[in-house]
Amino acid sequence: MKLIATVGTNPNEAEYELDGKIYKGKYSFLALKEHFKIDGKANVILLGSSQTKYKLDELKEQVGEFLFINLEDMAEKANKDEKELSTVLLSYLGIKENEEFILDITQGKRHHPIMMFLSVILSKTIKPKHIFYANVMDFALNKFKFESFENSLDASNLTILVDTYIANGGVATISYSSKEIEKIAKLLSNLSNNLLFNQYIDAINSAIDLNNSIVQNKNTLFQNSLNNLKTDINKIIILRNEPEYLQLLGFCEYLKDKNLFSSSLQFLFESILSFLESYIKKVKPTFILDYTRNKKEKRVMIKEPYSDKRDCYYRRNAIKKGFSDDEYKSIFKNYHKPISEILSKIDRARNDIAHPNQDLITINIDFISSNLNDFKKILEAMKESR
Repeated sequence: MKLIATVGTNPNEAEYELDGKIYKGKYSFLALKEHFKIDGKANVILLGSSQTKYKLDELKEQVGEFLFINLEDMAEKANKDEKELSTVLLSYLGIKENEEFILDITQGKRHHPIMMFLSVILSKTIKPKHIFYANVMDFALNKFKFESFENSLDASNLTILVDTYIANGGVATISYSSKEIEKIAKLLSNLSNNLLFNQYIDAINSAIDLNNSIVQNKNTLFQNSLNNLKTDINKIIILRNEPEYLQLLGFCEYLKDKNLFSSSLQFLFESILSFLESYIKKVKPTFILDYTRNKKEKRVMIKEPYSDKRDCYYRRNAIKKGFSDDEYKSIFKNYHKPISEILSKIDRARNDIAHPNQDLITINIDFISSNLNDFKKILEAMKESR
């Protein structure tokens, strides 16, 4: 294990408490070095200024062996302002992915500790086993107690995960600093993958699993992010007992809000066809559907169960193709024309968006929202008229 510490230029003899044990020394990192039994020049990495190095050399017998990195020199070599180093600092320290190390940000020149802390937060692949800061217990007696910042790192990682998913349905790539975060990330990834492949029933089940995990998590630092995530996924959990066409419609809106336009359009299209089929089954269960499958002509009453999962596709495709016929007009009456217009626009749009380099200027969030709202109004009006 390695110890990385930012170090200042004014060492003072002090007492440091960690896990009920007391350590004495002029630097906080010496207490951690002793507590975790870290030895060897390559395993103790100290960061500071040229003045820091001078002080460390003066106390070489107490400090022992270490590898020193001058942040001023590093900034010059990297052609960056010292403050900008926070975005790349860890990559300059030779820390490998999944390598265990402890970070001490107790001491340091002005912004150096916060630079190091930001570097850890911003890194996607490198995370410390522990982050320590020695808080003042008795200033007059120079007594300090180490506080762990791992929870702060966990909270930061969770915020990144949740905000990314809520914004676009994706899962951010981060290094998981705890089993709690890793579990949530795995459940989020399952949900995200189900959305990616339009597996909405699996997505509902994944959201339920994720919600159960959120309910069980009692970490107070996580509650704000977890509550935001819970609010988001409840939008699809509440669809579990709804009719198919309302489930599809709900996912259309859910994906629209994440700017996943192609999937949102597909769900709106499928919702309309699902509704048409279910409505016909109710008002005219003996309605005859004619379609071709595997080069064979088929004729079934709409109330008959599907022969297999693909049969649903063929039947609904037959409804789409024949929706202009008089028989459909007699069933949907005054609602036939507005439904037909929406179905035609959505079908054309989803076909266009599936092909690269098409002119998609008119296909945006307003286009989807407008047709989605129009279809909802039709559903409500038909419900009231029955």
